[in-house]
Amino acid sequence: LERIEIVRGPYSALYGGTAMGGVINLISADPGKPLTELRLGAGNLGQRGMSLVHRQRYESGLGVSLAVGYRESTGDPNAEEVVKPTTTGAPGTPVTGAVPTTTAAGAPAYMIGVRGARPWSQDHAMLTLHHAPSAATRLAAGIAWGEYRVGYSRPQTLLRNAAGGEVFSGALGVDGARMNVAGTDFLSATPTRERDLRLFARADHRFAGGTRLQAHVSTYRHRFDYAQPVSGVSTYDGGNGDFVRQPNARTDLDVSLNMPVRADWMLVAGVAAGRSSMDRGTVSLANWRDASSASTQINAGKGSTNNQAVFVQSEHMLSDTLTAYVGGRFDRFETEGEVSQDTAPAFLQAFPKRSFSRFSPTVAMVWRATPGLSLRASYGAGFRPPALLDMYSRVVTPGSTAGAVVVVDAAPDLRPERVQALEIGADARLPGGADLSATIYKQQLDDLIYRRRLSAQLSRTENAGRADVDGIEVRAGWPFGITGVRGFASLTHQFRYEITDNPAAPASVGKNLTDVPQTVWSLGLQFDRQPWSGQVVYRHVSRVFGSGDDLNQNLAQGVYGAYDAYGTASARIRYQVDRQLSLALSVDNLTDRRYYVLTRQPGRTVFAELAWRF
Repeated sequence: LERIEIVRGPYSALYGGTAMGGVINLISADPGKPLTELRLGAGNLGQRGMSLVHRQRYESGLGVSLAVGYRESTGDPNAEEVVKPTTTGAPGTPVTGAVPTTTAAGAPAYMIGVRGARPWSQDHAMLTLHHAPSAATRLAAGIAWGEYRVGYSRPQTLLRNAAGGEVFSGALGVDGARMNVAGTDFLSATPTRERDLRLFARADHRFAGGTRLQAHVSTYRHRFDYAQPVSGVSTYDGGNGDFVRQPNARTDLDVSLNMPVRADWMLVAGVAAGRSSMDRGTVSLANWRDASSASTQINAGKGSTNNQAVFVQSEHMLSDTLTAYVGGRFDRFETEGEVSQDTAPAFLQAFPKRSFSRFSPTVAMVWRATPGLSLRASYGAGFRPPALLDMYSRVVTPGSTAGAVVVVDAAPDLRPERVQALEIGADARLPGGADLSATIYKQQLDDLIYRRRLSAQLSRTENAGRADVDGIEVRAGWPFGITGVRGFASLTHQFRYEITDNPAAPASVGKNLTDVPQTVWSLGLQFDRQPWSGQVVYRHVSRVFGSGDDLNQNLAQGVYGAYDAYGTASARIRYQVDRQLSLALSVDNLTDRRYYVLTRQPGRTVFAELAWRF
């Protein structure tokens, strides 16, 4: 990558419904800047990695960009704890070793073991061919592929019987109470595999007079599958299970014209179209460790969406110091799908085609008040269409409490989530080389898509009436008084981020939005004094209420299933041995802090890397 551009919020008219929170634009490096670099690395937790990058433009005019990489780890053996509550009834066989704890909701429970490390590996490759038939025209096409795999290892139990033997199942007695433990409580939904394939092509042509035509087409194929045991039946080595496959596909096309109407007026206009599809199914396995042992189908869900859009954005330089932006995008979506179940009670529900349209306007002003100070204000509206997975599938996954499952029902009637956003900000370059940026924002979300808990095991994705978010974002950088050393800091804080109206679930009104921290801040130091360079960063994230906890009931911290408030420090140091060779060392969670983000997070991790440029 040459650079990364970020536009926060729904303040660009050029993008559609998946960009209501902002846009991240990855700019690929030009093959005209030749580079061949090999990186090799290793670290704790069995980490190993390799990557190769090659960029070159040959005499024929053909440019080649190639990137391949591989990364693996044996996994964290302590990440997935087995947490189990006691139940009513007479105590069973006495055991020792259970560690008192609570569930995320604060109910008494015991930690009785760990599910074992989940070794993982990922690899990727990307090839892009560039050609410029003339000085005004640039063409590119390529293919990208990636795969991510997660394995399994034997679980460990803390439970011991009177003879000191390991106990994995049975009606047990723990501290005078009954606990029913199944062998499947110690098992995780593995192996899993994820595979991506993307084909793309783009064209860029500059006409006489400065008008620029850009076109981009891509097709993406994603396959995700995993196996899980049947609760209370399977063992670590085998037994009945389920296999979930979830292939989906997406094709996109967009064409735009960037036209200089006058010296002080730029206009961008274009069209876009796309199609997405999903075909999810669950089949039974005779052996849950063997995907080829599939037999009958249990349930299925499939669906598709089509969308078309037109957009325009106009940039007006009203004076040397004042610029205005105004634009809008009109999107039309169609969707249809079906959900079926082949076990009792069997059913097939087909959901006919329905459509919805949205217009998303934007307006912004930027005033360069002084050479070192810019003031800005923006208003934008956007939307996010519901995901095919939420509308047309019934998902069953293991819960954070051993033996429990979480069922998320299909929600075929979901409406698009809408947002109106307003922000006011300033960017300043201060004397001495410091810089400061501050933004105050207000957002109103209607038909918010969120997950509502209907019972301890059943949730459904629904539209809430309304949610409001008010917050501030601040970023700063400053020289540290030492050559090559610079400090930096950032803060995002939500003054308000709560559901303000929800007739379907009045108890959720006033509750904080799920999956959103109230405060995130970081403070760091960068240095670059060749041949040494690096940085040290401390990052803090406040407590989060996870998906499905729409009533904010999970208040426990420091236990499995919780989303803790935490702060971690990380560091990276690099030494440039010569023009070709460099050495680097990265350390995350420097203080080896123990905390949970659903699962227990890794302690201190170390990764060393060697880079060689040819």
